[in-house]
Amino acid sequence: MALPRPLDTLYDYTAPDPSADWIGCRVRVPFGRQRPIGVVVAIGPPEVAETGLQPILERIDSEPILAPTDLETLSWLARYHHHPLGEVLADALPPPVRPAPASRSPESRLVLSEDPRGPVRGRSLARLVALLRERGSLSRAELDREFADWRGLLARHRSRGFFAWLDPSPPAPPPPPTLSPSQEAARQAVLQGSGYRAFLLEGPPGSGKTELGLALAVELAAHGLQTLFLVPEIALVKRILDALRAFLGERAAAYHSGLADGERARVWQAMADGRLAAAVGTRSAVFLPMPRAGLLFVEEEHDLAYKQPDGARVSVRDYALVRARRLGVPIVLASPTPSLESLERARRGRLRAIRLEGSERSSPPRVRLVDVAGRSLVEGLAPEILAAIERVLASGRQAMLLRNRRGFAPIVLCAACQARLDCPACGIAVTWHRSAGALLCHACGNRQPLPERCPSCSGPLLPRGHGTERLEGALRARFPDTPVVRIDRDTAAERGALKALLAPARAGRPCILIGTQMMMRIEDLPALGLIALLHLDTILARADFRAAERFAQLFVRLSAGPAREAEGRELWLQSTMPEHPLLQTLLAEGYEGFAREELALRREAGLPPFAHQARLCAEGPGELPQRFLEQAAQSAPLPPELHLDGPLPALRERRAGLFRYELLLEAPRREPLHRWLDAAIPIIRSQRRSRRLRWFLEVDPLSSDWE
Repeated sequence: MALPRPLDTLYDYTAPDPSADWIGCRVRVPFGRQRPIGVVVAIGPPEVAETGLQPILERIDSEPILAPTDLETLSWLARYHHHPLGEVLADALPPPVRPAPASRSPESRLVLSEDPRGPVRGRSLARLVALLRERGSLSRAELDREFADWRGLLARHRSRGFFAWLDPSPPAPPPPPTLSPSQEAARQAVLQGSGYRAFLLEGPPGSGKTELGLALAVELAAHGLQTLFLVPEIALVKRILDALRAFLGERAAAYHSGLADGERARVWQAMADGRLAAAVGTRSAVFLPMPRAGLLFVEEEHDLAYKQPDGARVSVRDYALVRARRLGVPIVLASPTPSLESLERARRGRLRAIRLEGSERSSPPRVRLVDVAGRSLVEGLAPEILAAIERVLASGRQAMLLRNRRGFAPIVLCAACQARLDCPACGIAVTWHRSAGALLCHACGNRQPLPERCPSCSGPLLPRGHGTERLEGALRARFPDTPVVRIDRDTAAERGALKALLAPARAGRPCILIGTQMMMRIEDLPALGLIALLHLDTILARADFRAAERFAQLFVRLSAGPAREAEGRELWLQSTMPEHPLLQTLLAEGYEGFAREELALRREAGLPPFAHQARLCAEGPGELPQRFLEQAAQSAPLPPELHLDGPLPALRERRAGLFRYELLLEAPRREPLHRWLDAAIPIIRSQRRSRRLRWFLEVDPLSSDWE
């Protein structure tokens, strides 16, 4: 029995019916004073049951919810990430609720079953049976006219199998999408052959990667096979689901954490039963059952959102590759800017690279790089950008300004002693939110009023820097007749807020959009004429060797624009470092040239994808995290190829009064790294200090920061 507990061990219980199929089922068991739900992963010999074990209290699933292949793959996942199997299974499975029955079409008609059981007894039942024999079928409206309580009548006799619902024939689906020559070549490459094949699908935004996935799903559905689409964010699910349902109707469904528990359970069961031909979802969808698996399609495979932020901290993209191999089906990783890991896999032949050509109708925006070093700015904006905004608005189009700092001012300084107001619990600068009338810490959420004077010297306080709130006020004053819309966590957190905020822009009226990178997922803005990135320097200066890769991917996305059909767009980059090699390479050679240079630098430095990493992270009071990691580093002998670095303070050293440290493990091959972890993790779990702080292991980290 695997239980969702932070211990890498299995537990033994007795089953009331040992002959039943228990493996892969969820059950409720006694565990001290608790009654947790676990998963049966193995059945021991009968003599074990005679040793006084406690019995299983309740069987949750009437049939195994995990197929043997899925249980095997999840067990591999737990071993690879050195995470308790019970917690991995609990995260992978849907909520343990009874799936809601599938909704029926209002046009469904009641008919007599071909296999009724038992005699017809009762006047109402006999009358209904006679009426169905006479007319053949009855609609809901006809049943309402003929019977006062036909629903109760059906419910009382459901088990006897007298009746069935006949759903109307679905309308003929539209013909499959028409593919371009490069899309057709890609389709044939994916479908040619059998078994596991892995593809890296490249192509500029607008080249039709998603349309290719839709065509593949429709074709596979015609042969009774299932397709799973993975997307990095819930906001992207609806677009793909709507497109799938245009061809597959109700045989396509969504699966993500934003759905109600009953709906998630229903979709899971429909996939398990083979009633769904396709599903589209975020990280959790990668665990959906696929008894008739045909294809896994990963959109935006480079996106960091595929990395789980807690639990086993799985890379869903990488797990999808493992799962496709175990299922014996093809997988497509699609992206306009593939991750450097995927590009290196393609170079080594582990992925087959396929490229789609861009549409001839799409034209890249004009890129303008503005040097603002030592210059006077107008509320953080270069005069050239302000002039461009005026020009774009005068032409009846829209402008989008990206500033990844919400609030009014990211820093508050004393004009006299230059002291900075910091969060007392985290030691980082607090942000002045003028509309909220408070200083907020964006790390721990601490809120405090703005002092009238400097706490150190009683000097006057000055807000420094420009957050989205400050930009909004400045642009409202400069363009009083133009709607200025701010989109960040302060304005768009509530359900439905984003749709209301975007109403002026989607109506096509001239307006200015200001916000953080959450705006990058916004589409359907054909009137967008200008995009300006105002926080370029903060991206380039990040203490993360992947920062260059993240910016290059952002640059390509901005170059495409949220509205791919918009012509004559302008992309403005505001920087104090216009000669930065990364910028020059991107402008001259695009993402392909950047990736070639960056991979060469990574190889020379011995960084991923030419090395394999893991890190132990600890958070707690005082010196406890550092001492815990020092002891962890001594838990097992080091293989010659493995290098340990640390313990070192985390990128964000303190949060909410707790100190954060990390121990980085690095090796040129996976084997020595996992060999050390296999030996060390059980010893680390047994440390007394491990119960007095928060700690976790992350294998293959993708970011220098952690939560």
